[in-house]
Amino acid sequence: MSNLLEQAHTESCNIIIADFTYNPVSKQLLINNQTLDIEPRSIELLEVLLSRIGEPISGDEIIQRVWESEYISKNVLTNRISTLRALFKQHSAHPDAGKIIVTYPKKGYYLQTDLVSLAAEPASSAEQANTSAKLTNTANQENEGVASSHTKDNDSRAGLRPRDESESESHPPKEPLTSSLTTMKHQQIHGLYLSLLLAVFVLFGWLYGLKQTEISPLALETKLQTELETRATVPVVDVLLNTIKAKDNFTQNYVKEIKARVLSQTLNYPFIDLKNQDSPTYFLDPIDDSIFWPGGRNVLAYDYKLNLILRKHGDHKINLMLELVYQGSNKLALKTEYTLTPDQIQTGLHILIKDLSVFLSLPLPEQYSSPDRTLSPKVAQTMINDGDRLIRSLARPYQLSRFETEFIARHAFLSDHLSDTDIRLAIDAIESSAKYPTEEVGIWLGLLHYKLEDYEHALEYLNKEQAYNKIHNAYLYIILSNMALKRENFHTFRLFYLRSVEALSEAIPSDAIFRRLAQPESKESCFTPWQSLTFSESSEDQLTLRRERFLGFCEAVEQHLKASLK
Repeated sequence: MSNLLEQAHTESCNIIIADFTYNPVSKQLLINNQTLDIEPRSIELLEVLLSRIGEPISGDEIIQRVWESEYISKNVLTNRISTLRALFKQHSAHPDAGKIIVTYPKKGYYLQTDLVSLAAEPASSAEQANTSAKLTNTANQENEGVASSHTKDNDSRAGLRPRDESESESHPPKEPLTSSLTTMKHQQIHGLYLSLLLAVFVLFGWLYGLKQTEISPLALETKLQTELETRATVPVVDVLLNTIKAKDNFTQNYVKEIKARVLSQTLNYPFIDLKNQDSPTYFLDPIDDSIFWPGGRNVLAYDYKLNLILRKHGDHKINLMLELVYQGSNKLALKTEYTLTPDQIQTGLHILIKDLSVFLSLPLPEQYSSPDRTLSPKVAQTMINDGDRLIRSLARPYQLSRFETEFIARHAFLSDHLSDTDIRLAIDAIESSAKYPTEEVGIWLGLLHYKLEDYEHALEYLNKEQAYNKIHNAYLYIILSNMALKRENFHTFRLFYLRSVEALSEAIPSDAIFRRLAQPESKESCFTPWQSLTFSESSEDQLTLRRERFLGFCEAVEQHLKASLK
């Protein structure tokens, strides 16, 4: 996953896309040296995709970067994507032309990594002539003679010295030259025999392999065709971050940091759907030192669940054991171990995600690079363990890494000790550090504005991120329903309220949901499903406050329903 567009500008290269050539300077797409007629918006769209090869870019980000507007319909983008695909298929003979642009469900669009590469732009005729002249002049000076470019090339291939201009065309060659030429011919013939003999061995080896594995040429052709047809298909894998257990006091000190970093790296690896996000408690659980990740205890369906076990290794090292359990059989599917030092946690966990992608047959994650500012183990521990102090100490200019913006956003929303001024400080730091916030950060920004009762900006972020379509989260539906009720948009209120009840099926068995729907709508029936959920090990004050907030919404629901039935 790389920015080929930037590399092409830096190295003055063209970009090869299947059998097309894109010139980033002239902004032209060519095939067989013929320039295709493409609208400027489509070129801009192509350049956005070239800026992150192999990594899905959300429709919202593409619209913002190409149209620079938040009010462009997604249909406009879809039509542009379809137009580009049709153009690729129309003008190309490449078998994967129709799959150059890949749609990844709920994540966005990207260009296939194996179909895009850099290619040095051919030099002009003048540049070629100049280069040839320089090489000829240098060679002639070294051989103390002057020869034409053609003669030099022929003589050098035959092992001859450059011929002096005074020599006549009919001048007979000297004996050593004839001997050299004869030796060269023998060497060529000997090399040809060896090449033929090697080719025969390779052919017999290949035929023997076919016989041993009983694969016919037709089967090989079918296999190749199948690979070409499925190359653009990316499997959707649902993973639940389940538990993290520390076996001693030393590793217990690193539970929160490892939990936060694994969560961040999994969220930002686009080929895994993190099922924790669908949990009704995901946006209500803090990053703490309990054994569960946020939302980990309230998800019924997933493909795999991931567990980590931490043990002290030596004096100051951490032994981390990963266990991946397949839900279909509830059996262990993968078990690996890693040894980390406190200052290698982030890089070590990147290797963990890479190994996970290999096991799940997913594209490799982006090559690890240092964040905007590298945190020392001491600073990282301070940030993780005292988020309130971290937020209050934020100072301009803000330079937060992606990991820091995610952690600060969650902590600012869930903390009961920060003032409105502190929360606005956190929002300013996040917005200035993330020009194009990730889906996760965008949702948190919406929730932070909601906490400040700034519903206009809260809706702006949540609608922009389309959170209610990308993840199936009952709590977000409650937030959207509550804001619609406060604005007296009763249709939207009812829509998201019903979606919140249905989304609870991610955490509550369907028979319990049906019993809930069979009850008359009231404050009690509204709140009952939420009482059955398991929240993080929060303080009694936090649980009481959370209960009061839900009861307040459910009471407003009851009052509205009573008023609407009169």
